[in-house]
Amino acid sequence: MTKTRKTRPLSKYFYLGGFVFVTAVIFVFSLTNGADSSTQSNFFRDIVVNALNFFGVSLTLDQVEVVGLLIRKLIGHLGIFAVDGFFGYFTFYRFLKTNKNALYSLIYSLVAMFIIAFISEGMQFLVPDRGPALVDVGIDFSGAVLVIFILFFIKNRLIKKESTL
Repeated sequence: MTKTRKTRPLSKYFYLGGFVFVTAVIFVFSLTNGADSSTQSNFFRDIVVNALNFFGVSLTLDQVEVVGLLIRKLIGHLGIFAVDGFFGYFTFYRFLKTNKNALYSLIYSLVAMFIIAFISEGMQFLVPDRGPALVDVGIDFSGAVLVIFILFFIKNRLIKKESTL
């Protein structure tokens, strides 16, 4: 008797909805003008700096700028693409009907995330006080790659465990 994978039929729509929503958020942020984008980043930077001050850590102006840069790159690029990569991987995993589901999900989600990273940076050509950067495409894609590979290896391990039972 072979074991069948139990799935919740509506879960694929949950993942698809998350994937579409986070991708839309990425595109909206990409179309935000430079001044508003800086204001958003500085808001989060100030929260971190104030929290550090609360714990007795005071930063120089240069250090505050570095904190702002880290927040922009780690949360605004790497982080949001990690979340989108999560939803993208499971969207493809749930919608594909194949025995090599995990592998195809890996390939399709990586391609989709690269395209999203490239388009979201390219959209900045159209926005005042912003410009695309290939480094940002790399940071964006890295966030997605990290999560997608972790999910792929976890899924493969679970599939192998199921097949040995």
